[in-house]
Amino acid sequence: MKSIYIGLMLMVLNPFTVFAKGGDDTGNGGSGLLKRSPVQQYSCILKAGKYSPENGGVEITSYARQFFYYLNEVMPEPIEENPFYVCHDAQLYGERDSIEFPRLDLISNIFPVYSRFDSRFQGDSSGKMQIDRIIQERVLKEIGVNYQSDLFFKYRFNGNSFGYVVRPFLDTYTNSYYCPSTNNFFISPVLKIITEYTGETEGLYLGQMEPQRLVTPNENRTIIAELQVAEKNIMKYGFYIRDGQKKRIEYEDQIETETIYFYYPFSDVQDPLVKGSRKIVTVKFADPESYTKKLGCVFSKN
Repeated sequence: MKSIYIGLMLMVLNPFTVFAKGGDDTGNGGSGLLKRSPVQQYSCILKAGKYSPENGGVEITSYARQFFYYLNEVMPEPIEENPFYVCHDAQLYGERDSIEFPRLDLISNIFPVYSRFDSRFQGDSSGKMQIDRIIQERVLKEIGVNYQSDLFFKYRFNGNSFGYVVRPFLDTYTNSYYCPSTNNFFISPVLKIITEYTGETEGLYLGQMEPQRLVTPNENRTIIAELQVAEKNIMKYGFYIRDGQKKRIEYEDQIETETIYFYYPFSDVQDPLVKGSRKIVTVKFADPESYTKKLGCVFSKN
């Protein structure tokens, strides 16, 4: 009997030639796509300045933008009124924040995670998640492979817990990491079974914005904002620099092998290679010791 070992952090699959049966899309019980929770992105503006007795207000000298994320089931609390920090449109709604106000620069469903409320993420008596047990049993029955599945992990970003994401897979032939999709069924028939539960997936990456400086007569601070970026956006807007020339990304592996940049906010009107008034963002390794830039694999909306 063949066997496949799934590591604690990265999946390793060897190629086979047999394909598994298809499944339904109920999202309930043991079959169908896993439930998903959309992640929302918003901004907060951190300001530097001083109180101005002459006009009875605040004189702002510089500002920096930071990015935050939340799930609909855990809405962010309104912040206390503060002339130097705001997370809503103060010009439209006034300085005092409220739970009723949308967050600043809100982007809904920027990417989805797998919902912790799907019962298949519950552990069995041995502590193994039910979804791993389901996939493991199907692979053994349909392909005859002893598959030790450890597909998902709880995803955290900047100290906040979200749902679950899929661990990146390692192609041992190319020594590159990928996310399960119909494009890589040829690597192993196990992937066909897995995607009946995960759907098409894509990589999620960390972007670090160029330094923003808060300057006052008494203070000089540097703010490094971080974003979570889906692979499709990096492929659409990203570029690398070679011999002083900006070059568009042509294939996914270049995200790993090149230093990738993009201008933010994204724009379908502006040329992706022209900065304008936008900020430059660099795609980074979340962990310098990691072998991949992927934070994990998430459901691909498109």
